[in-house]
Amino acid sequence: MSADDAPAKDWSKVVNQLPKTTRAPRNRIVLGWFFLCVAGPLFATWFYISQVATRQYSASFSYVMQGSGGSAGSAEGNGSTSSVPSSAGASMAEMMVANFMVSDYLSSPQAIHDIGQKLDIRAMFSDNRIDRLARLPEDASQETLARYWRGQIDTNFDMMTGLTTVTIRAFSPDDAQALAAEMVLLSENLINELNLRPLTDSVTFLEGQVAASVTRLQAARNAVQAFRSKYLSIDPAADASMTDMLVGKLTDQYVAVTTQIAVLSAQLTQDAPSVTQLERQASAIADEIVKARQRVAQSSAELSNISSPASYAAQLQEFQNLQLELTIATSNYQSAEAALNAAKQRLSQQHFYVLTYVQPSAPQTSNYPDMFRALIIVLAVSLCVWIVSTLVALSLRDHL
Repeated sequence: MSADDAPAKDWSKVVNQLPKTTRAPRNRIVLGWFFLCVAGPLFATWFYISQVATRQYSASFSYVMQGSGGSAGSAEGNGSTSSVPSSAGASMAEMMVANFMVSDYLSSPQAIHDIGQKLDIRAMFSDNRIDRLARLPEDASQETLARYWRGQIDTNFDMMTGLTTVTIRAFSPDDAQALAAEMVLLSENLINELNLRPLTDSVTFLEGQVAASVTRLQAARNAVQAFRSKYLSIDPAADASMTDMLVGKLTDQYVAVTTQIAVLSAQLTQDAPSVTQLERQASAIADEIVKARQRVAQSSAELSNISSPASYAAQLQEFQNLQLELTIATSNYQSAEAALNAAKQRLSQQHFYVLTYVQPSAPQTSNYPDMFRALIIVLAVSLCVWIVSTLVALSLRDHL
């Protein structure tokens, strides 16, 4: 008979044929390991929670971030919502960022510092009546306090509805309520600061722009006034126009006089008194025309009673430059003033609001530590550890 035709061994009979003294130690080791890995942690957890652990009380509040012009979602009970907040003044993305900032701030060391301005957090969590495992060490560093604080606070932000619920645990109902109420105020203050800081900086910058534009406008006005005082002229352009009108009238008179001279010269002798008189009159008119034209086009101090030799053309050019500067300065001032007024109006409006629709209240019963939840977690972890360690141990034993 070949080896393949040999009947298979019945291993169960082989095991049953082993001496009981060989199997008994293994069963006792497995059972002892079970008590050590499962029953021991379960009993220790039960004993700690029921006999040692200090009861903790949780206070919570819920809020929704709303932008100016938006409508907050209505809330009933513990946070059910029928609508999503919207905003005409702020986008949903901006409100979401603000929401995350508030949530992150409340669990940060900065929040601990701000709350510590009114409440003694260290005294609340390092009282000697608190069990050692849950107590904050009296000499805890700021980093240790921050880690401890993050373990006592829980923030839950629902991205679908925009609602946020913050829960804080303390070792007395009054402490829990006081901490939660202070966190509500800090959340509102943070949002107000987020609103005001950029707008305040903008107003400060625009106030500087307005002050600079006022200085420029005043300088332009002073320059125009100095020009008028210097040249005794309100408007050189108007003066030049009047001079042009005068030249036109003198030219008309000159043409009329020369015409009369021509007519009389044909009838009288050249040295007739009337002809001589008209010639002198024509010469005087021509001189006035020349003087008037020189006042517009050339420099001649003798032709005017001003201290500067500048002509009307030079005065007109200078005055136009001053007027242009005055116009630009006025426009800049008006633009800066309008921008400042708009910034002040935005400053008077709040872009985000923290609407706390569930106010914190003093808890009546303790809900932490949760014994049932703790036992389930310990049981699940202990069983996993026991099963894996037992299988590994038996596998190693069989291969040795």
